Amino acid sequence: MKPTSEKHLEELTGLYSVGTAVSLRNYFATAWKRRHFALAIPSEKIRTRHQHTLLGNLWNLLNPMLSAGIYFLIFAVILNADLGIDNYILWLVTGLFAYRLTSATVAQGATSVTANEGLIRSLRFPRILLPVASTLGELLTFGFEFCVLVGFAIATGERMTWRALLLPLVLAVHTIFNLGFALIAARLNDGFRDVEKLIPFIFHVLRYLSGVMVPLARFEEKSSPVLFQVLSLNPLAGILDMYRWAFTGELGGLSQLEITRTIVVSVMILFIGVKFFVSAENRYGRP
Repeated sequence: MKPTSEKHLEELTGLYSVGTAVSLRNYFATAWKRRHFALAIPSEKIRTRHQHTLLGNLWNLLNPMLSAGIYFLIFAVILNADLGIDNYILWLVTGLFAYRLTSATVAQGATSVTANEGLIRSLRFPRILLPVASTLGELLTFGFEFCVLVGFAIATGERMTWRALLLPLVLAVHTIFNLGFALIAARLNDGFRDVEKLIPFIFHVLRYLSGVMVPLARFEEKSSPVLFQVLSLNPLAGILDMYRWAFTGELGGLSQLEITRTIVVSVMILFIGVKFFVSAENRYGRP
């Protein structure tokens, strides 16, 4: 039986002792009460990221602007590439920025627990707030890239139509997908520190298998319809297609079936990620 003082502390603060089994409902209720903690960490990181540079936080906008400019110079001016896609440069930049959001979120999620062991050992709080905070941090960074994408779309002659109104829903599905994998990566890396080293290589390969720079339909044309069908099952490819459709109207392999499959798989990944991460809650931060 718990000491009276400890029990009173839990009732007063909503926190629980390490090693105490709690229901998911109580766990998330406690996490929701500490949501400001998850928001404070990424906000502070963004605020201080460029504080020692001459232009300061302007780099949050300049970095994606320079990246978009370089892609435009190489692919639109020098290579004059289009791959049969209207406004290929916007199609490309949209895919690259959205893909970077996933790769960065999973990479940061992987180290969210191991990089904060001192904090974990000092304070009692739901550990899930750490990968949530890293996910929100990358989402805030993507906000600057999103602004550049809108400006780039207008600059390249693309009209923003009613499809743009669906972008928040696309971003919501994307965030669910990213958070699920960030949670999985966080637990795996807590047990095997090699995971954070492998993630960049995994995403380097996935860049070519998710239709980031070349439409997946080219695999069907140049290699095998079977390979194309396998690659089309990648939910990240579906998410990139949804962004591109919202910006350019380019359907690619997008269909109602693909949209439904992408949403269902993303939700399943989040559910698995939450269960997988929370089940090891009491092990995080231990030597």
